[in-house]
Amino acid sequence: MAVIPSDALRDALAGFGPGAGDVLAQPAVVAALEAGGGLPLHDALRQARKAAASPEERETVDRMLASRRLFLTRASAPTMFRLNGVGTSLVGETEHAKDGTYVGTLFFTVLFLPIVPLSSWLVRRAGGRSWNFFGKVPLTALHRTWRFVAGLALLAIAVEIGWAATHRPGPKVSMPTLHVVNGLGAPVSVSIGERALRLGPDRVESLELPPGRYHARALLADARVVEELDLDISAGESFYAWNLLGAAPLRIVTFWYAAPGVSSPEPTTEELVGTSFVTRASVSYAFEDPPETLSLVGGRSTSRRRAIVAEGGWRSGVAVIANRGDLAGAAKLAERVSFALGDESTVELAAAAASAVGAEQMRRFAEAYVVRFPETVEGHRMVQEALLQLGLEAESKARYRAAFEKDPSSARAGYLYTRTLKPAEAAPLLERLAAEHPDDPWTQRALGWREFHRLQLEPALGHFQHAASVAPRFAAPLLPLRVRALAGLGRVGEAQTLAREAVEPGAWSVIELYGRLARLPGADASMPDVMDLVHLAAEPGTDLEQTKASVAVLARDASAWERRRNLIATADARAGGDLQLLAAADPARALSAAKELSDAAVQGVDDLTHLILACEAMRAGDRKAAERVYVPTPPRPGSLPALDALADPAKAFEDEDLDLDLQAALAVAAARRATDPLERERWMEAARRRDLLRCVVPRDAK
Repeated sequence: MAVIPSDALRDALAGFGPGAGDVLAQPAVVAALEAGGGLPLHDALRQARKAAASPEERETVDRMLASRRLFLTRASAPTMFRLNGVGTSLVGETEHAKDGTYVGTLFFTVLFLPIVPLSSWLVRRAGGRSWNFFGKVPLTALHRTWRFVAGLALLAIAVEIGWAATHRPGPKVSMPTLHVVNGLGAPVSVSIGERALRLGPDRVESLELPPGRYHARALLADARVVEELDLDISAGESFYAWNLLGAAPLRIVTFWYAAPGVSSPEPTTEELVGTSFVTRASVSYAFEDPPETLSLVGGRSTSRRRAIVAEGGWRSGVAVIANRGDLAGAAKLAERVSFALGDESTVELAAAAASAVGAEQMRRFAEAYVVRFPETVEGHRMVQEALLQLGLEAESKARYRAAFEKDPSSARAGYLYTRTLKPAEAAPLLERLAAEHPDDPWTQRALGWREFHRLQLEPALGHFQHAASVAPRFAAPLLPLRVRALAGLGRVGEAQTLAREAVEPGAWSVIELYGRLARLPGADASMPDVMDLVHLAAEPGTDLEQTKASVAVLARDASAWERRRNLIATADARAGGDLQLLAAADPARALSAAKELSDAAVQGVDDLTHLILACEAMRAGDRKAAERVYVPTPPRPGSLPALDALADPAKAFEDEDLDLDLQAALAVAAARRATDPLERERWMEAARRRDLLRCVVPRDAK
């Protein structure tokens, strides 16, 4: 039997599955291959398995390690002896081949019983108790564990016999543990002093470190630095966590165990998102589940603390900071992550967080982003949004026209220029870009958006699907439009399936869509009820029953809301839910009800309800009420129109950048103002055509 040459061995290992190429490219593996493979290569692959970036990569390495013949190493045949059952013996036969060879394991035996596996060999029987030895192969994982345990047992026996009389083990000295938390959604390589490890996306890894000061650094796969800092680790039982960029929604929960009949306080949560290096004392359970019960002496209660990371990664972290009222802190974290990752998918959320602080803050972020990443498209889109919010449309148009004139063959430059034009002006250029760059996802997205708002749903769906196929990262942001297009085409079952497959933690917009689809004619009754999917989108600790009630409102499911409204904690929230469901059915009654409600109840409704209420107030000539029920959002593409525009909803309806639901609401408002029955019906028909998910026009509206 011949040892496999390095090149042939590399080719064989490369075919073992996903991630094989990444594993074989690791320096230690490359060195072992160049040295001839064999047992050193097996050891290198075992180390690579510990650092695997994903379960798939780990499974690939496992398949490599299981093929032990690939690691055959030339070695002289072992000396075998046995006296009165004590000695060495070849035990077992595995991995048989047609040439008669198999793998046997050499054991140290006592009373003929195998005690310690010593080594595995590729052999062939030569008659009697003789074998031909062709070389060593690695021990199996079971044999390595067996040898380790047996060695420990023998060592323990020796220590007990030799030292029991004069020595006793002293107290165990525990070293501090550092937990490294990666909430960035991307794999990173981390070095802490001389220690190194790899973290997959949204993972926590822990390592013990002697007390001291450590320089720590985290790198992305392309070697860009994510974060670099010094960590002070001291002795004791304190909790240490390095939360990369402070991005993950890390929290410490204090909870209680109580004896039967003893009341205890409600759990409390300390949010630690936003801070990179965290130290705390007396954390009993770090990223592990505590026991359900605890033995207590007497009738009393006791508290424990646990560290957890909520679902959703850095995006949830931004939301946590924003929800506690620190909009500047939320924007700072989102910008920090976006600059570190340089990923287009991070830009829109970072820009939105900056926009919540102010349009100038949004512009500063977007301008800085395009300087650092000049080829970004999303960054330039956010620059355009900021300029529009600041009333600088002319500056935006001149800037992107100049960029396109400088490079008229660029799909990117052409697409960005079309965004500054009126739809009629942009149409010829979009058609040209589509002809010259048929696989440009941004152009396909723009064409889909245009056709969608023309209610040309079949071509719109085709453009959206094309964009998602050539650029998979477009699939999630385009999903709501694809679902609504399918529903508008009467393909409700397909829309339900598409939405169902996209349900994941934090995907509340998808849950809302899915719930609305179930109310449409042609819905597939065999699909799961939306209430049965809420837990899939909820974070740990979420009150599922309250959340289901909120989902009923978002889905505009009046019957589900009535069954659950009493589960909502506050009267304002219950009143806000009632208002949202009433607004489409009867705008006049809804406005009358809104006047009797608190500001908190009115402000808590969604944009669509704000628009319906404000249109009704302007129709009634009550501007004061309109100002109270409307959201002062700066006008920008897709957002609510300015309040003054609602004085003439028929004119406001002409804004092609508005969402179809908002256009439908404006059409209903125009119909309510019309005095001619034919004109009223024309507006109601326009509303029905745009109300793809039947959330605006009353069911019995004619």
